[in-house]
Amino acid sequence: MQMKKYITISLFVVILFACCKKVKNNEIDATIYVKQYKTNMPIANAKILITQGKPGSGVGSTEIDSLFTDANGKATYSNKVDKNYMYYAEAYKDKYFDTHNQQVSLTRGEKNFTTTIFMYAHSYVKLHVKNVSPFDQYDLIQLQSYCHPNLFFQGLSIDTT
Repeated sequence: MQMKKYITISLFVVILFACCKKVKNNEIDATIYVKQYKTNMPIANAKILITQGKPGSGVGSTEIDSLFTDANGKATYSNKVDKNYMYYAEAYKDKYFDTHNQQVSLTRGEKNFTTTIFMYAHSYVKLHVKNVSPFDQYDLIQLQSYCHPNLFFQGLSIDTT
């Protein structure tokens, strides 16, 4: 009876240590979610680039790895890294704007670090402009948006038909 109790306790301790994964300062253990901005819907098969950059620069400029999200917009990255650099993730997917300027930091040495990258879907507005006054070569249409701060159409480049 004593031996059975000893084996049970030993087995419990072994399982406990096996489940407790230690993460060192030169390792990244991250879960990265990629979701659509506003709707919070997961984006499947988005390409995630893992980049490294100098500390204090705020951006990763050297690609060191890439991975893809699953059907739930989730990807995991677990790897040893050079602790002299900072690490970032950025996402790419057709019909979405790239997130190169919206990189998220990956924290070294933290177990089960989780972050989310939000992507903007490509969209458009069909606009028909009709010139109701006589045509003038100085006619000007100006559009402003998040992606194109100043977009101008002037004079002869405007289709008035």
